[in-house]
Amino acid sequence: MLEFELSQIAFPMQPVQSYSTSWADVNDALRKTSFDSHCRMGNPFRKEVDEIVARQLTNDEKLVAILRLIQSKITWDGSYTLFSEQPRAAANKGTGSSSDINFALMAALRDAGFTVTPILLNPRSFGRLPYTHATISRINIAKKPSAQKLAIKRPLDV
Repeated sequence: MLEFELSQIAFPMQPVQSYSTSWADVNDALRKTSFDSHCRMGNPFRKEVDEIVARQLTNDEKLVAILRLIQSKITWDGSYTLFSEQPRAAANKGTGSSSDINFALMAALRDAGFTVTPILLNPRSFGRLPYTHATISRINIAKKPSAQKLAIKRPLDV
């Protein structure tokens, strides 16, 4: 399939309106949304993470223990999302989207002393991101997976 994306509009006597973005532009746009503040949210499971850290485990063992903790505390609701309304509320409720779970995991890992950097990926069933240009609109978010089998059944599987 052939697809096009408008890069700019230039009318006489008007400033040029650019629509193409770079990955740096996408990153800057995300910094201006709730995505950035949720990436820096406090750990909803601080007590449990402190107990894991106190056990003097190796880094690999800590990672697995924290991953298992988050898996036991938050059940995935089946939706892939980039943004979250209330990740802390989802943690308290015990069910949430992929972003709710990932924001809680990032907070827990940060509290355990790890450096955490989010990476945005599309599930393979949603198609590939375009190679030719950066775009946030092609990250297929807020969709439920189809009935077909997916390579990744749920986030956080180890």
